Amino acid sequence: CLYCNARAICPTLQKASQAVAEFIGGSLPVELKPESLGVELAILEKAENLLTARLTGLKSQAETLIKQGENVSNYQLSNVAGRLKWNIPDGQVLVMGQLYGKNLKKESVITPTQAIDLGMPKDAVETIAAKSTSVKLTFNDGTDARYFFSKEV
Repeated sequence: CLYCNARAICPTLQKASQAVAEFIGGSLPVELKPESLGVELAILEKAENLLTARLTGLKSQAETLIKQGENVSNYQLSNVAGRLKWNIPDGQVLVMGQLYGKNLKKESVITPTQAIDLGMPKDAVETIAAKSTSVKLTFNDGTDARYFFSKEV
């Protein structure tokens, strides 16, 4: 199930995932004998794999629908900051480092964050490097909208 392309629309995986969720809601003994512990661990590891398969399929489907302009209840795509990357050629990065008395070369040019950690001024690095962004599916129960609209202008 974990790598099946139909996991987001599979009724069998849906039923298995719901059964796992119901199992999780039940009461479990706090202290288990070694045999019981091993059995439960095995069951829960299998359940984790099934839930992961279902979740990744549903998240992928939700992201696709939202990107197509559909409204998926309780979810939105949020920007996520990426890593700081050089946006000039490596040779220019090395020259910039030399201007500040810093060797920014390993076997290849070090990252902007490493240059800052090495002591190069952050504002100088930020003029020649930029953070990328990506999107991530995040839960949205309406709290953001309530907060935004409750503010007085």
